[in-house]
Amino acid sequence: IDASGGPPCHGPVPCPNFCWMAADVSSHAWLKDCTIDPGLAQSLAFARWDEILRPAHREVGDDDVTEFVVNKKTLIIHESGGKKNGTIPEVIWGCGLALAHFLQDEEMFPPRSLIGNRCLELGSGTGLVGLTAALLGCEVVLSDLPEVLPQLQANVERNGIETASVVAVPWGAASVAGHPAPFDLVLLSDVVYMGYAEDLAKLVTTLSAVCDTNTTALLCYKRRFHDCEQAFFELLSKEFTVKAVTSPKYAELMMFEDIHIFQLHKFSAMYQEAVSAERLWQQKVLRAKLAHRNNMNKSNNDDSNLNDNV
Repeated sequence: IDASGGPPCHGPVPCPNFCWMAADVSSHAWLKDCTIDPGLAQSLAFARWDEILRPAHREVGDDDVTEFVVNKKTLIIHESGGKKNGTIPEVIWGCGLALAHFLQDEEMFPPRSLIGNRCLELGSGTGLVGLTAALLGCEVVLSDLPEVLPQLQANVERNGIETASVVAVPWGAASVAGHPAPFDLVLLSDVVYMGYAEDLAKLVTTLSAVCDTNTTALLCYKRRFHDCEQAFFELLSKEFTVKAVTSPKYAELMMFEDIHIFQLHKFSAMYQEAVSAERLWQQKVLRAKLAHRNNMNKSNNDDSNLNDNV
């Protein structure tokens, strides 16, 4: 395809969905009626995703340095080891970019609406999302495992953000040292993936401990079709309402990357008790039905044996 706007080409696979997506994200209307190779269309869409959401970045020694504009200020985020050699928490991922942009969407968060909110980010990694919230007026606690804290602290200091602090919070913790719960806003980006499947129940425990019914939690999640994802959302739905939200500005790009943002609100204690009672009642009814079925089967077998004897 001639990206300058030349005549459409016809690849080997008719693929209207890929064409439609590539047309929208590349701003070339002529792509709408073209049949192109899906891989090529996908590369066009990813290129546009990268252009819109991923900010300017450069290499400094072994690190990648990303510049991200928030509220007319530029965040400088170092990614230790860069994209090639950095570990999972040391680099910026698509969910982090999506959630950082979402926080700045004035259709979702009117100007100044975040000022003064106490905010906790769980699994901060580089700190991009939490520091974005800080520049939008939140008092932010960035948290992760102890070995990630030096990078987080360095990113806070190099940006001179006095409303952000760094604390170790392993998932499963019932509190955040020095920062009493509940928080007004809790942020989570790309915390659901196969590598940490065994810790997801602990994450729900910590999330529940830092929220009350007035807390808004935002979870940005990339679907990867791992078994742990369904298990995580089943656990989450026992304590929180889970509502999908989207930023109209980036909806199509996020759909292509299969990235989703959910707004979470904790059930009240009374509601949780009612749900637990309902579940217990359903289990009791199910056991009664199974017992009745077993008795009926036994009775039928006894009648059959009696007839055979006769």
